[in-house]
Amino acid sequence: ELLIAECKELNHWLPIDKKTPKEKNLLLFYPKRENGDNFDMPPIKIVGYWSFHRAIWVCDCSEIWGEEITRLAQPTHYQELPDDPEPGDKNARNT
Repeated sequence: ELLIAECKELNHWLPIDKKTPKEKNLLLFYPKRENGDNFDMPPIKIVGYWSFHRAIWVCDCSEIWGEEITRLAQPTHYQELPDDPEPGDKNARNT
């Protein structure tokens, strides 16, 4: 029990703030949205990135949502992704 108490979650969600890295892809968390504005959505976890020219977080859903909804539906938390495997890495899994 003492060992479990000492353990920390490896991939915990971090709030998006001024310290959030904007130069790389991140796993983004979009919370459940029920605002009655004809755009309700369940919680979503998806890879996305900071768009410097639009000054918003975007993901593959952004093209479907359109500009207005993308600006309204911004993620609240993120996790960093692991580095890509090195070429020839025998531990990397082929999918």
